[in-house]
Amino acid sequence: MEFDPQLLLVLLAVRMQGEDASAKLDIFKKLKPYLPKALEHQFLKQGTIELTVVEKGKTKKKKDAVINLTDEGKKYLDTHAGAEAQAAAIAAHSHGLQKQLQADRDALQGHLAHV
Repeated sequence: MEFDPQLLLVLLAVRMQGEDASAKLDIFKKLKPYLPKALEHQFLKQGTIELTVVEKGKTKKKKDAVINLTDEGKKYLDTHAGAEAQAAAIAAHSHGLQKQLQADRDALQGHLAHV
């Protein structure tokens, strides 16, 4: 497939948000016109995950729409994105993991406070 800058932008945005990127993020709202093309080429897959959240000291489950890169999307990025973009994506993924760990830690602390 030939180079498409809008498609590349969508795929980089997903990679930078990390695995199970929330479809509700502002970046995806702005890139919405380009998402169908990425889905059509099977570079992205949409799904839902169940999150544990703490609201008012209580733990509860919540479903969230997510977007992930497919293997084909990763191949397209490897072929068309530069090394700088790849490094930025890795750094963002690391940051995303840290945020998820903190959210899990907060949920666990909320749960333990009520046991």
